[in-house]
Amino acid sequence: MVAAALAGSVIIRAGIATAGDLKIRYSVDSSLELTDNLNLTNTNPESAFISTQSVGANIRQEGSRSSLFLDYRLDLETINGEFQDTNVRNNLQGIGQVEVIEDLFFVDGQVISRRAIVDPAGPVGSSDRIGRGNLAEVTTIEVAPALRQNLGLYGDGELARRYRQVSTDGSAAADQTTITDSLRLNTGRRIFEWVQLSSLFERSDVDSDNDRSDLTRHTAELMAYIPLSAEFALLSSGGYENIDTRSGLQESDGLIWTVGFDWHPTTRTGLRLAGGERYGGMILQGNLRHQLSARLLFEADYAESISTALDTNQFGGLAVATGLQPGLQPGQIFDTRTGLPLERDALGLGLGDDIFRNKRFVASVTASFPRDTLRLIFVNDVREFDTRPSRTVQSFSSVYSRRLQRDLDVDVTLSYRSADTSSSATATSGTQDTVTGQALLRHRLTKDLSASVAYTRTERFSDIASGEYTENAVLLSVRQAF
Repeated sequence: MVAAALAGSVIIRAGIATAGDLKIRYSVDSSLELTDNLNLTNTNPESAFISTQSVGANIRQEGSRSSLFLDYRLDLETINGEFQDTNVRNNLQGIGQVEVIEDLFFVDGQVISRRAIVDPAGPVGSSDRIGRGNLAEVTTIEVAPALRQNLGLYGDGELARRYRQVSTDGSAAADQTTITDSLRLNTGRRIFEWVQLSSLFERSDVDSDNDRSDLTRHTAELMAYIPLSAEFALLSSGGYENIDTRSGLQESDGLIWTVGFDWHPTTRTGLRLAGGERYGGMILQGNLRHQLSARLLFEADYAESISTALDTNQFGGLAVATGLQPGLQPGQIFDTRTGLPLERDALGLGLGDDIFRNKRFVASVTASFPRDTLRLIFVNDVREFDTRPSRTVQSFSSVYSRRLQRDLDVDVTLSYRSADTSSSATATSGTQDTVTGQALLRHRLTKDLSASVAYTRTERFSDIASGEYTENAVLLSVRQAF
């Protein structure tokens, strides 16, 4: 409730701007989905019609001292199968900032409410309305007030408190609250011309409804950026970190350090790579961006962290497209991990209460042409636990969009997902591979009225015969905007 009140305050304050800066667009949606395997089983698959009626609002506000990007949709779902079931659910994603005191006091906020996968090796269907026994509603609210001071050529600093609350329905994972206090100081050219120094002092406390996710972290770190030329710079960092968990898992205490480089041989290529010691062992982190041509972009990122499933699942980082990101419309909210809109994003990589060491590699290729867009994404996510075997989830997806005519578009999506089940709570050994293909045709009947039809096929391959299944689904939908 506290987080909701704080988030509401951010949204209300962000809305205080020139009237011309605020744009609200409403919509009404109606859809009918037919599936031949509602519960995603290979024994007695159940066919069902799913009717969804929705009302939504799209809010965009950009002022000189505030901004707000919020997408909300209220769904009424009715399932007509062997039994009838009705559900009401909220779909919400938003990001905002308000400058309370000019050039000094800022408040940032983010919110996400959506369904997520509970067991990464469990069944995955054509949409988040199928196989709901392996889905949970997850809501994350984050508010971050901060004092920021820019001293020009002398440097800048930030004193911030970040409050995050994550809640789920049912017993998928314990609700948790994270409070992070941090102080960041950066030097400018007037202090040192040959090096830029950055310091971080941070305390983070994760408090959950059980002890397994409780974590306290103290970090003091000094980072140096040493440019040797216009294209090449050395990176180094050193400090101290203590991670204390109530469960005694993934704890570490001692010095931390990294060394690396930042290389930009051309305006089209950038590579940052660093390695060192942290979390009780060696770590590696880096990212690569290469503009192969004016229409072809390659990106790759690798990072390691100590985390919980709720943090990893919900926030890789939200951002708002500016029009420079391939395949995204200006003002569209997207996930910085994948570069995709959240409505196209996968349902996460699983929930749970354990603390783990996360190693994630993401690579993508984006091709943009006047009438065509192709996006290829590969994700390799490894979670290393102290008390059970590591778990790896790999996924590959391709999204191809083509404008056939001025008011007619087609999207073709192909995705592959593989999860080991050696440590899953619902299987004993082997792997679970899921392949999904979808073809969607969208037609804009008028400026504000559109209709679409989609066919999706999902097939699960498993080392365990009982884990295999197929699903076919057809979705018809109509949207009226106001």
